[in-house]
Amino acid sequence: MKGVKPTFISILAVGLLAGSAVGVAAQDESNYFQGVSRVLDYTDFGEKTEFTDGPVIDQLRGQVTEGVIETTDDRVSGATTTTINQVTHSMPPDWSQPAITQWGTERIENDGGAWECAWSGGEMQFMMVQRLHWCVGEGGYDGYAMRVLSTKLPDGTIEVVGLNWEGALPPLSAAPGGSSD
Repeated sequence: MKGVKPTFISILAVGLLAGSAVGVAAQDESNYFQGVSRVLDYTDFGEKTEFTDGPVIDQLRGQVTEGVIETTDDRVSGATTTTINQVTHSMPPDWSQPAITQWGTERIENDGGAWECAWSGGEMQFMMVQRLHWCVGEGGYDGYAMRVLSTKLPDGTIEVVGLNWEGALPPLSAAPGGSSD
């Protein structure tokens, strides 16, 4: 994975996002976007709990950040408020850092409307954080949905690629052998 360039990952992500938009008819290129997101301030550091034994090193609940997102689609550019929860897991001793599981919410607002998002993702040994966001439009974007892949690189840059469309989010699939009930 070390030799894979972020551009290749972004192209792959757009392909995966496009393929995941079940029920979207005749998508045109204006529905795809890319850009960057930046955290400007931590407005609440949340509650952190540390553990001395077991596979969980620490957990964080309710951290809040404010920032901006700038993309090739003005509908997906604006001010962001993100809530972060995470659990840090210990890994084998030969790994240079633990694995981190993250989830939360994000709100993107601009003059045209807003996006309310739920997201999940994580960070592994190579310091690349990836999150998949599922978003529903509000205001001027009511009736629209989108999926976004954000990748935080080691230098702190957060690259985003995504797809938005008119309609609802597709249902989440059940785990193999499971039930969606």
